[in-house]
Amino acid sequence: MKRLKKRKIKKVLDQTPTVSELKVAKSAKEPKKKRKTYVTLDEFLKKNEVALTNGQLPAVFPYLDKMGYNSALLNQKLAENESVYKLYAEQQKILGKQYAATDNFKRWKATCHKTYIEHVEMARLAFAEDIAAGVALGLKGARKAKAELYIAQAKQFYKGVIENSDYAAVLLKKGIDNDTLTLSLANIDQLEKLLQLQQKAKGNAQAATKALKAGRKTLQKWMTEFKEYAVIALKKKPELLTMLGY
Repeated sequence: MKRLKKRKIKKVLDQTPTVSELKVAKSAKEPKKKRKTYVTLDEFLKKNEVALTNGQLPAVFPYLDKMGYNSALLNQKLAENESVYKLYAEQQKILGKQYAATDNFKRWKATCHKTYIEHVEMARLAFAEDIAAGVALGLKGARKAKAELYIAQAKQFYKGVIENSDYAAVLLKKGIDNDTLTLSLANIDQLEKLLQLQQKAKGNAQAATKALKAGRKTLQKWMTEFKEYAVIALKKKPELLTMLGY
């Protein structure tokens, strides 16, 4: 009896589908979802131009006119399409300025950084036993990654040495004279100006991108509806629908 029960249980277990089998069965029943093809802004605008221009051709226009798409409305949307083109061109121009400003900042920081770190390392050795100097000059810890804090640290160091004759005298013995300190501080001041220019350019780029997205969103909503009506209007004239690029 025991053997029979075992065989029966084994048979039932053998009939239970595995996880992989369930996945295969599920995928066989459900059709694969089509991947959405990404349309670039340039492609989107060009398609709109074709549809709105060809929609006014004598063979096509009467069908669209019946749906309420008269010449004035189609021309208005052509003008809006052109406006989005201009927003795109302006955004690209402003983005270019942002990239240039960022590159200028990074290049200048690289120029300043090596000398600054050398000065900090020398100061750490020179003021190893002077806790007050270490605090006043911000010698403890790593240099900050965030640009504003990095600049603040550097200015604290150079101003702290320049404005304290005792500190300046100690570093002078290590070969760092007042002219070197003054020039290094001027370089950090220039870095701060470049950061401000970069931040301004970044803000302009964000504003331009926001305006472009808003313009595209409004136009895209209208064009989607236009296409839906055009498909209905030209249902029996597929060749005319093709002329619209649909």
